[in-house]
Amino acid sequence: MVTESGDSETFDRNQRKTQAYFEAPDKIRIEQSRRGQLTVCDGVESHHYMPHANRYWKSSVRRLAGRFRPEFPTLTDGTFLFNDIAKWVIRAESLPDESGALVISVLYHTDFDHIRPAVLFWIDRESHLILRAEGVITPRFPFREETRTTRTALRFAHLAVNQPIPPEIFTFTPPEGVEVGVTNPCGVGTTSGPAGEMRMNSEAAIFGMNLKFERRLKFSEDHKELHIVERITTPTGQTEHEFTVPVPPPATPE
Repeated sequence: MVTESGDSETFDRNQRKTQAYFEAPDKIRIEQSRRGQLTVCDGVESHHYMPHANRYWKSSVRRLAGRFRPEFPTLTDGTFLFNDIAKWVIRAESLPDESGALVISVLYHTDFDHIRPAVLFWIDRESHLILRAEGVITPRFPFREETRTTRTALRFAHLAVNQPIPPEIFTFTPPEGVEVGVTNPCGVGTTSGPAGEMRMNSEAAIFGMNLKFERRLKFSEDHKELHIVERITTPTGQTEHEFTVPVPPPATPE
């Protein structure tokens, strides 16, 4: 996957590889080469492991990872299931291309004005598998009064269909010493950090975007203030805020 993002002052380009497996109807394994993030779904629970942060958590299966969502047609490095590619389509147009693949520009219906709803697909004429996909989003950050355009290009290689997959591919046991948090069905988890720090993690789909929230809380030594760090991770980057709030003294019994 190649991601290019920028605004009037900055430009970033990232390239990374992802390996994915799928066994119908609900088993998934997605390994991201960059930082080694891993997602494994065994059909009952989803396991998430971030080795660079030494963190692991699990959640109930609400939506299969890796699925392309036409109602919010964005692309990530884990997108590889295109079962719903023909839904929410307003218009599809075939474009000329010298690669020999069938290139189709698909305009999807969406209510989100920060997405350019047209996605380009390169399709193998014989197998009908997706070989390549490209899309653009332009999220707005109201608190910064700015926009940032992100162009994502996916290229698929070493495709195999209807081949046996070892059962251990869809199992995962967290390594010893990892920080473990269990996410409840609502997508909220709590873990204990260093030196009495509390961490609250959650995931949500807001306006069609998959977002991750992390909140770290720690009392001052005299317990008169609470220091809070909030981090939000979106498909296009991260934003972080820090602030301190006073802690009211305990109520005195009358």
